[in-house]
Amino acid sequence: PVINGRFGYTRLDIAPYIPTSKFKFLGAIGGSPLPPQLPTKIVLGDEDIFNSAITVQQPIFTGFKLLNNYRIAKLSEEMVMEDLNKKRDEVVYKVTESYFDVIKAQEYLKVSNEAVKQLEAHLLDLQNMYDAGMVAVNDILKAKVQLSNVKLQRIRSRNAVRLAKNSFCNILGIPLDSEIEFTEKLDYKPFALMNLDEAIKRALELRPEVKNILRTMNIYERLIAINKAEYLPCL
Repeated sequence: PVINGRFGYTRLDIAPYIPTSKFKFLGAIGGSPLPPQLPTKIVLGDEDIFNSAITVQQPIFTGFKLLNNYRIAKLSEEMVMEDLNKKRDEVVYKVTESYFDVIKAQEYLKVSNEAVKQLEAHLLDLQNMYDAGMVAVNDILKAKVQLSNVKLQRIRSRNAVRLAKNSFCNILGIPLDSEIEFTEKLDYKPFALMNLDEAIKRALELRPEVKNILRTMNIYERLIAINKAEYLPCL
């Protein structure tokens, strides 16, 4: 229903009245004069005039316009909430992905440190063997080249850890130099694979984009119904 209200106020300089002088002819007709205590005027109202009105309109049949408009509003609200859930899921995914990127970079750095230690020990053994005349100088040179490559890879791994941490802090919206301890370990966890038909079915049921496309189609159908209602009676 639609409820409308109206209120008005008018202030008059002089209240409406009728002068009694207009009734003098009554005395002449009746043969007796008017009483002397008769006032000079008869007031018919007040200087302040108030008026108000309330109207209520309740449509009985509108060709289902109101029902379709209501459902369109509900579908629009559901689409907004679905988009909100989608954004929330994307943030959770990005944070989780960035977190494990840091863990992965740290594991690569551990491997690089271990490789440097092993090659340094290997180079020391070769140097001792060279001093004993057991290996040629070329073997030492090869080991030094390998050690240099591994040290270069360790530098890259350190930079990768720093960049991964900066990216993680950036996603969280905190200072890039924040000290965060990453304690998670990369453990293998088996994942039960599903067949293609089941994966497609779950995607159609859970993907927010698909849900909103179906809601959009429903909205267009109801808009068509609203336009057709123009040819129906409205009471």
